[in-house]
Amino acid sequence: MSEFPVTTRQYKMRKAAHGKWEVYDTQTGLPVFVQGQLATGLSIDDADNLTDILNGERPGYQAVTVH
Repeated sequence: MSEFPVTTRQYKMRKAAHGKWEVYDTQTGLPVFVQGQLATGLSIDDADNLTDILNGERPGYQAVTVH
């Protein structure tokens, strides 16, 4: 048995159309809305950063509103 807990990330990123990226909810499979904006058409760096923030993996960043 591992001493480290297994965590499931609720938010992940995936490649979308035209080489852009989107952040989606793993429970629904749908792209997320963050502070009124659909999280699609992102650069790989922006999608990666947003995914980390939404999953609480960036110390010092507050969670944002997700719908």
